[in-house]
Amino acid sequence: KQLRLCTDDNKRWEIASLLYTQYHSYDIDSAFVYSATMIETASTPEQEMAAAGSQISCLCALRMYSSAEKILNSIDTTGFNDHLRKAYYNAYISYYTALGNEFNTDEAIADQYIRNRYLYQEKLYSLPTLTSLERKYIKGKQLMLEERYDEAIDSLHAALEMDRQVSTQLHTTYAIANF
Repeated sequence: KQLRLCTDDNKRWEIASLLYTQYHSYDIDSAFVYSATMIETASTPEQEMAAAGSQISCLCALRMYSSAEKILNSIDTTGFNDHLRKAYYNAYISYYTALGNEFNTDEAIADQYIRNRYLYQEKLYSLPTLTSLERKYIKGKQLMLEERYDEAIDSLHAALEMDRQVSTQLHTTYAIANF
């Protein structure tokens, strides 16, 4: 109701972003609608990148990979700061994770998607603005891809112990459960 009644685009973007976050885990169609509102009302490079990332995430969940790829390819990274690069790399990680999880993908192609995901995780890991929690989580995910499972579990458990946000704890717990 607040979104429908609001006339300020900046506030509309904030409300749509919150609604996107709330719906993303259980109702991807609704999340996609709010993501579209984010795209329409974005007025800063940070908002534009966050909106693009939300669209990519939804499109991947809906298995619309070519549409997600078009958005990724249209992003101009000129002048991106570390915060924007982080969002950009995470969008690519989501994209390659989704592609690598497809059941009907040829094994060699799936391996390439995993390697591409790993490359973007490396780029993300190299950003100086990451927190130690983010570093532990990314390192755990990288160790999983390297099939160094004991080290990966240790890294993810360390990240879980450091984390105080339920939303990100869920991602870490899910990653641990996938072993």
